[in-house]
Amino acid sequence: MALPITVLRQTHQTQLAPGGTVQRLVRIDFNVGQDGPFNVSIPEDEYSSDALLAKVRAVADEIQKTRDALAPPPK
Repeated sequence: MALPITVLRQTHQTQLAPGGTVQRLVRIDFNVGQDGPFNVSIPEDEYSSDALLAKVRAVADEIQKTRDALAPPPK
């Protein structure tokens, strides 16, 4: 059973890009079940809710696989 994903916050941030330019990002912080917080970012000019959601789900799936492999099932 997939663990729930809980969004903690969505923000803009900046990072230094190659060539010294500043790139704006959209960042989402989230928990996967009781694990986290985790975060993923996407360049603002590539942003769509579907694109960001796909990245969140990819990370959440890997967290779930790790928990399933290493942790005993919850009681």
